[in-house]
Amino acid sequence: MFAGGADTESALLGGGVHAVGEVAAVLGTTTPVQQVLDVPHIDPDGNLWTSPHVVPDRWVLESNAGDTGSTYRWLLDLTCGGTDDVAHAAAESAMADVGPEPREIFSHLGPAVFDLRNMNPLQPAGLLFRFPLLHVDRPTRGDLLRACLENVAYAVRGNCEQIAEVSGRPLERLWVSGGMTRSPTLLGLLAATLGVPLVVGLVPESASLGCAVLGAVGAGLHPDIATAAAAMVRTRIVEPDRSFADDFTARYQRWRELCVSLRSWTI
Repeated sequence: MFAGGADTESALLGGGVHAVGEVAAVLGTTTPVQQVLDVPHIDPDGNLWTSPHVVPDRWVLESNAGDTGSTYRWLLDLTCGGTDDVAHAAAESAMADVGPEPREIFSHLGPAVFDLRNMNPLQPAGLLFRFPLLHVDRPTRGDLLRACLENVAYAVRGNCEQIAEVSGRPLERLWVSGGMTRSPTLLGLLAATLGVPLVVGLVPESASLGCAVLGAVGAGLHPDIATAAAAMVRTRIVEPDRSFADDFTARYQRWRELCVSLRSWTI
């Protein structure tokens, strides 16, 4: 017999994340963002939480970007008539028609920087764009979908920054796995927003793969977790496009400012 582990920590292992200092985002229905530590580190402000990794003598410090995949699937269903492979392909095609430079449309639908003290099920959300945009520059389906994915990228960056502030370990690259990695547009936006390479798991169902790694060790097929992960986990690198680095940084800062404004609204 052998023990398994929690879903997010198993997903980290399934993405090959077990060395101290590595940071990963599991881009699924929600997006936990975790950093691997060699000792438990408690957030003095009580916002982030600490858990044991599925790897012995390892811990994780976690933030969370909230409703990422669930929000995107909802918008995908509205704009592309479904959430299957055909709808995903249609969405990628629509977003490919949008120029690579940032657009003047901001999404605040779901993904956010984790803030335990201000969690509110009635927090306002929406799309913000230039007035009178509808008269001179109507947003397309691709614009709306891309804004949603930019929202995910900005939220992940904000949560990475929260973790780095508490742990004192800067982000050098981000490991990503989960169902949303099927979107090349999201991976490009995320790398550009963070300004660091992404290490992308080739198996999106990384929690299942992490469980398989643990099972392989428990069954005696590999001597330890590190060896099993090296044999079973495959990744690829997505480098950031730095062509619009300053623009993305400015838009991220503006997105953060708008988040603060939205919190002041009441229903």
